[in-house]
Amino acid sequence: MKFAFVTLVFVSLTSVACNTQGIAIPKETLRYTRQLPAVDKVELQKVSGIERIEKVEATKVLTDKEALAVATLWREQTYGGTGAACHEPAYTIKFFSKEKLIVYASVCYGCQNIDFIDPAAKNLVGFNAHGKKGQQLLRVFQNAFPQPNTEQKKN
Repeated sequence: MKFAFVTLVFVSLTSVACNTQGIAIPKETLRYTRQLPAVDKVELQKVSGIERIEKVEATKVLTDKEALAVATLWREQTYGGTGAACHEPAYTIKFFSKEKLIVYASVCYGCQNIDFIDPAAKNLVGFNAHGKKGQQLLRVFQNAFPQPNTEQKKN
């Protein structure tokens, strides 16, 4: 019986990593988050739909230094937990290396989580959307898809 307990603890410890606050991050999501491989292109999308992507409203492609900066910011996010059970997508992000898609994820600032649109990454992972790095990532999306000025619309 003692052997089974030790084995169970060992298996549990090897299937997760922890962020800086000690919150567990499933190891299989590390390659999509902190250990994201080198990328040469990032595609941002403004999307609509509740719990699933129903429509891509706009797309912006970043390359070179812009793509590298966004990939670095992605790796620096504080990941952990799962956020809320709902997921209302507002943005998606795709990372490419040599024209091969390596990560495709829906980012929800309401739920504070990321849903990987990839059968190999079955985990929903939370992130600190309201922290400094989370807000920097939000500005990347907002700069890519600026909202029309409502004052200008009235005139």
